[in-house]
Amino acid sequence: MPPLISVIILNWNGWRDTVACIHSLQQSTYLNFGILVVDNGSTDGSTAQLLQEFPELHILETGENLGFAKGNNVGMRHVLNTTSAEYIWLLNNDTEVMPETMAELAKTAAERPRVGALGAVLMEADRPGVVQEWGGRRMCVWTGIAWPASPKRSPNYICGASLFLRRDCLEQCGLFDPEYFFFFEDTDLGYRIRNQDWDLLTAQHAVVLHKGSASVGSQSQNQFYWYRRGLIRFLRTYAHFPWLPILGTTVARLLLAALAWNGPVLRGTWNGFWDGLAEPRPTKASHQNG
Repeated sequence: MPPLISVIILNWNGWRDTVACIHSLQQSTYLNFGILVVDNGSTDGSTAQLLQEFPELHILETGENLGFAKGNNVGMRHVLNTTSAEYIWLLNNDTEVMPETMAELAKTAAERPRVGALGAVLMEADRPGVVQEWGGRRMCVWTGIAWPASPKRSPNYICGASLFLRRDCLEQCGLFDPEYFFFFEDTDLGYRIRNQDWDLLTAQHAVVLHKGSASVGSQSQNQFYWYRRGLIRFLRTYAHFPWLPILGTTVARLLLAALAWNGPVLRGTWNGFWDGLAEPRPTKASHQNG
């Protein structure tokens, strides 16, 4: 019997995307897996719609929008406490997977036992063949900028849209830091995994189609607000001189938004900057109970 994989899909007012995601998983060539949907306080009748489409689907309801980190933590904690799954695959609801994707992830993980987290090749859903992310990115704490990874440049964190985690690694390194609402929780986890001497890798034959920004809205004020808050928290945790990249990236973003007369970016970045600075200084402690 191949190892059990538990797939966790976080849903927030997006049941149509979630239905498509589940249908794609049901076409997988890998057969030993279960699906858990965590509904993050949806108000669009998501639970009823999903159960109508999939009567046997296991759904956990949080009752409120906990954000990406806490919402996924609810699912991961449930899987760790109630199943023997060897792997947990966090998958955005606005993704669709190829039939062989799960098998490729499981095969790569089996071949590389020190790999704690695996990424997939994320491709644009509306432009198949256009790579969105090669598993993840390479964050530079000196500049506060994340650069694209590639086959020759492995990511130093795996994108949360498709994050394949080994149970042993997760139990050692902890869940997402719950203080990240949206953005940078995957970056923080990637750094903690590497600091515990686990490896990160992209499974180059595992393909996931990803829409992107389906929950917060592409280029929305909300998106830039949570991005800025998350970036500040991350840099205050890991950068030796956090003020340099914090101020540099914030000023640059505000100037570009002002020149473009982009009000949502200006307001989101400005508010996220001040609210991020108002938070207590974070530590590098793991988050077993996040």
